[in-house]
Amino acid sequence: MPIITSIEPQKRRQKRLSIFIDDIFFLGVGENLLQQAHLMVGMEVDPQTLEALVEKEEYARAREYLLKLLSRRMYSCQEIRNKLHKREIPETLAEKLIVDFQKRKFLDDRQFALDYVESRLRTRPRGIQLLKIELKRKGIDPDWIQEAIQPYLGQAEQLELANQALTKKKNYAGEIDPQKRKRKMAQFLAQKGFPPGVVFEAIRRKLGAFEEFVE
Repeated sequence: MPIITSIEPQKRRQKRLSIFIDDIFFLGVGENLLQQAHLMVGMEVDPQTLEALVEKEEYARAREYLLKLLSRRMYSCQEIRNKLHKREIPETLAEKLIVDFQKRKFLDDRQFALDYVESRLRTRPRGIQLLKIELKRKGIDPDWIQEAIQPYLGQAEQLELANQALTKKKNYAGEIDPQKRKRKMAQFLAQKGFPPGVVFEAIRRKLGAFEEFVE
């Protein structure tokens, strides 16, 4: 049976130790995990124990990585799933982490949707349709998307968002030709996800009487 021949502190990583099995490096682990596993030099360990240790260490590393990510901003579960996939974390382990983080409220797609919409509309005003597309890409449940955008579905609310978007985007102001100016404004608002009715009315309020675009 394999024997732990050495447990040595790592030089460049504090609180981590290298485990050697039969004089061959096997795995680097944190101090806490080593204590929990009750491993000592000279101990015989069966393959199942070693396999479980590898899984626990992989889980601990992935968990630490996620905590660092979430300390910067919120993520949806699908975004986290994609991040873990890129780091080649096994799918079963990734799902276990996501469930754990959901239970602890570190991951909450409903709250993510509410916060995302509020932040987006405050910093980069856009149409509701574009917001729906963005949230769908992030894997948010349709019901939670609907809840998040519900306060902004009215005509008055959308017109206010369109006006804010135009206020932040002023590159059309230097256009001398009125038709070109209106066309630029319309293209900008359309790209931001505003429906035609909101686009036309927002421009009319911004520039006055609306004239048909010159094709």
